[in-house]
Amino acid sequence: MASTLIIEDGTGVAGADSFVTLAECQQWSEDFYGHQLTGNDAVKDAALRRSAAWLSTYLANASSIAGFSGKYKWKGERTFGRAQSLAWPRTDATDGEDNAIGVNEIPVEVKNAQHILARVEFQSPGILTPSITLGNAVQSEKVGPLSRSYFGAPSSASLSDQLASYRPEITAAIDTLKGLLEPDIAYPAALTV
Repeated sequence: MASTLIIEDGTGVAGADSFVTLAECQQWSEDFYGHQLTGNDAVKDAALRRSAAWLSTYLANASSIAGFSGKYKWKGERTFGRAQSLAWPRTDATDGEDNAIGVNEIPVEVKNAQHILARVEFQSPGILTPSITLGNAVQSEKVGPLSRSYFGAPSSASLSDQLASYRPEITAAIDTLKGLLEPDIAYPAALTV
């Protein structure tokens, strides 16, 4: 039995698991792609939950997907602290033009990014948090007389192909969010000397 989405409206809704409703996502999909997502509503809700979770927890760790270097974090602090389920709303946050974002506001950038990412997750469940199979990574290396062994080759290139096919959409979602992110100085980018 599918459970109903719990929408964060900026008031710190207990147990919130999405920034947008399914109806909003369907309308966005219609407006930008000319058609709504088809199929079971429970599957669509699950894609919305996964995309909100990714935005709230994995984004900083996956920022290299869009060509960022180093780690990034959301500007400001969670309005309701650790009791808050999702990354937004936030206090002391500004957008890319340095406009203040209200302490009870879910920025349109976050909602639009969730629409994009939910669509990607609906089309390929789990694509935002894929399981990676080591392929050509070095397993062991011997210096004299030179020997090197690798982990077994991946069973297929399908994951790599899938990631590549969704890269433009994932990048578009992250680009939408760039004004709401700042470098995380706890994890600086690698320095090149």
